[in-house]
Amino acid sequence: MRFITLKEVLKKLSISRSALYLKIQTKQMPQPIKLGARRVAWLEHEIDEVIAILANGRSSDDIQRLVENQINTRKEMLIKMGLDQS
Repeated sequence: MRFITLKEVLKKLSISRSALYLKIQTKQMPQPIKLGARRVAWLEHEIDEVIAILANGRSSDDIQRLVENQINTRKEMLIKMGLDQS
């Protein structure tokens, strides 16, 4: 697993910062992971999975399902590690 910065995500997607955060709000893109008080990053493989679905012309519903699965996978990983805070 590799973290990528906001700048790298924007470059991979060729979109603006505001467009990215709109996609996050509509579950078209995974949420960033907080690394500190003023630092966030994304898991590169999650962004690459979304790009692959987009490249295959899949529907926005398909993208939302993928992002929801990514979120659930993150939660399951935290539970297995004993770090779940919900």
